[in-house]
Amino acid sequence: MKGTWETMFVLEPTLAGKDWNKVVEHAHGLITRHNGEVVQSTKWGDRKLAYEIRGHKRGSYLLVYFTGPTDCVKKIDREAELSDIVVRHQILAVDRVPPPEEALPQPPAGTEKK
Repeated sequence: MKGTWETMFVLEPTLAGKDWNKVVEHAHGLITRHNGEVVQSTKWGDRKLAYEIRGHKRGSYLLVYFTGPTDCVKKIDREAELSDIVVRHQILAVDRVPPPEEALPQPPAGTEKK
């Protein structure tokens, strides 16, 4: 059975700062190696983490939508856990891939300009 998935990757910020394309290739490779197909990928940029993760206080965010068989999710999850480039990640099932403008990062609530 094939599904549509949303994945937020928090990537190692030093490597992402040096070679963004390499870390994106790594994240996409996690998906494609396990029979997933990347549909859309959006850079959310570098942000301060709410708490330290694996010694990192900052992370580079990448939002990826992909399609693939249901069994690929466990494999992607496991490989991302073992990766030195992926600091944290989360995979969610979604009904559809939103248009690119909806996938752009939104400012935190309460920071709108008046």
